[in-house]
Amino acid sequence: MSSHDTSALVIDRHARGAYSPDVLRLERRAVPAPEDGDLLIEVLYLSIDPTNRNWLKLETANTVREKIGRDLRIGDAMVGEGLGNVLRSRHPDFIEGDVVAGVMEWQETAVVPGARMRHVDVAEDEPLTAHLTIYSHIGMAAMVGLYEIAKIQPGETVLVSAAGGATGRLAVGIAAAHGCRVIGIAGGPDKCTDVLRAGASAAIDYKSEDDLAAGIRAAAPEGVDVYFDGVGGATLDAALSAMSRHGRVAICGVMSDYEEGPHRVGIRNMFLVLIRELKIEGYLAGSHWHRRGDYFAKLRQLLRSGQIEHRIEESVGLESAANQLSKLFTGDNRGKLVVRVGRT
Repeated sequence: MSSHDTSALVIDRHARGAYSPDVLRLERRAVPAPEDGDLLIEVLYLSIDPTNRNWLKLETANTVREKIGRDLRIGDAMVGEGLGNVLRSRHPDFIEGDVVAGVMEWQETAVVPGARMRHVDVAEDEPLTAHLTIYSHIGMAAMVGLYEIAKIQPGETVLVSAAGGATGRLAVGIAAAHGCRVIGIAGGPDKCTDVLRAGASAAIDYKSEDDLAAGIRAAAPEGVDVYFDGVGGATLDAALSAMSRHGRVAICGVMSDYEEGPHRVGIRNMFLVLIRELKIEGYLAGSHWHRRGDYFAKLRQLLRSGQIEHRIEESVGLESAANQLSKLFTGDNRGKLVVRVGRT
């Protein structure tokens, strides 16, 4: 039996090739009554992330099954990280009025498994959306990549791609606070300014570089010890040319592969991986979720000391989410993209 209807952003077709917002359509659909273990939530905010684009390909070889226990299909509501207010609980760990975070449907109200939600401790001196930028999958991606995968050390040179984006900008600030010399790669002078403000010693505008590899080597003449990569493709290949012996590469994303096209670039510098004895490792932040208490505590210290910042670009209304996702691939955003859906 359905409890009520709600607005939902539904997958209308496979999102292959260049992303177009019309792969999603807005419609009314029934919200089922929550069963044992479920929560009925009002969706407050949605996080707009590059992985959403990947999930919209509707391929089995992505991470959505690990998040929701099934593949997405045409006709399903889109899903992603979000914040919600519990309207009704049938899970013993949650009560009405709790604020929760986790992967939820892109709807105004939704039923979610309580086992896949986490409590959000709302601090009076912090915005609620910090739980989508700092104390979130974004903060975990930056912390895990730098500390657990790359094992950064003070005095090392750290290169960060997509450094003007949400995860990259956090990685810049975290590495700089740890005593590293940080070089950020971003697109355009405004984003490069943001990267320098975040703590980088140098910023490389890939849009104005005729030879990105040469630009990286010029910025790091003694070599790059750690490369924090969210792009892959040609950017990764360029970074490999500047890596120091025994350098480490942490792969937290491959945005160059999310937008499929005829000019996807493979790696040509693999010989350098061998002779410089480089370590390249991909990771999923969710696999390290058991460390979130320690990492969130560290992130809170960095936020309150001003060494990292909470910066969002917020749109209002569920219907704006499809266009917000476009900004990730046009470079029009300068903050973490979120959509305010419900009342806050």
